[in-house]
Parts: sequence; C-alpha cells; structure tokens
Amino acid sequence: MLCVLRAGEVRFRRLDSRDRTARLAHLTRLEPEARRARGLCARNLDPPEPPLAVGAFLDDRLIGTSELYPVRVGTGELALAVEPAYRRQGIGRALFERALALARNRFWRELFLFFAVDNAAVRALLRTRAARVRLEPPEACAVLALLPPTPATWALELLDLGELWRERLRGWPCAQLAQARVFAPF
Repeated sequence: MLCVLRAGEVRFRRLDSRDRTARLAHLTRLEPEARRARGLCARNLDPPEPPLAVGAFLDDRLIGTSELYPVRVGTGELALAVEPAYRRQGIGRALFERALALARNRFWRELFLFFAVDNAAVRALLRTRAARVRLEPPEACAVLALLPPTPATWALELLDLGELWRERLRGWPCAQLAQARVFAPF
C-alpha cells in the first residue's frame, strides 16, 4: 500500500534488525515530547529492538514507525511515531492499521498505547476503534480490544513482508532477472 506525497511515494514494510541504524536516526529526528510519549517500552533514544515493527519509507528514508512490544500473553504495547514534516498525511493511520493487523495475527486480545494528551491525531485514531482512554496529563493511556485475525489482516501482513523481501533481494541476480522481465508471467 502506498501513500502518495508531493515528494514521492511512501512505502510500508516490516522492519528487522538490519534497520536498527535507520530506526535510531528516525528517533533522533523526533521532538523530545514525541519521544517521551512513545510508550513505556520505547521511551528512550535507544529502546530495545521491537519484536514486531513496520516502517514508512520515503525515498529510502525511514519517516515513521509502528512498533509492537509483548507485555504478557495476549497483550502488547504499541509505540507509534511519524516525523513532524510528514504528519497529517495518512502515514500514522496506515502504520496504526498495520500494527493492529500484526497484533491480531498473533491472537493478542489487548493493545496499550501511551501518547501525549494533546495529540489530537492519535485521539482521532483511537475514537475510530472505540478505545478506552485514561487521561493522566501530560500523558494518556489507551486500551484497545482486538478482534481475531481475518484474511484481510493476514494479507496486509504479507504485503509488508513482501516489501521487506523485495528490499533485501534488491541486489541479487534473481531480482535483476525478474525486473528485466526475462520470465513471462502466467
């Protein structure tokens, strides 16, 4: 799935351990308030590697992340961040939906999200999902009840994994053959 911006296309894909440098660079580009409100598991500048994460890339630059951290069986925490220059363009919503799909596909029943009280964009996202929000200024905590996985959530996860594989295989000879359309499609 793509979001089209004036400067190019935003691509979404799963993140893995090879994206650590890009992830840390992305976090340093966030303002301190945004870093503080990313959640308990991902609060500092050098957070633990998230077991599940999706990134938004514009011209090979990571501009947004959604990271999932398991808290206990069936429950996790979501850390969502989009760089200031790219907010209000649908990137956060797309990352949010992808994170929900990942959590549902792991049969999680609940997802926590910590955010700044004045973050109207996140509050709007949470209203669409009927989340329970508890305000404790300057932060808020939301609890989302998750539904079981569906074919649509599995498909969304597979799309993001496909983008990761495409990215990792970019320099391989078989990828170059496929791009040259040597093999005819069925």
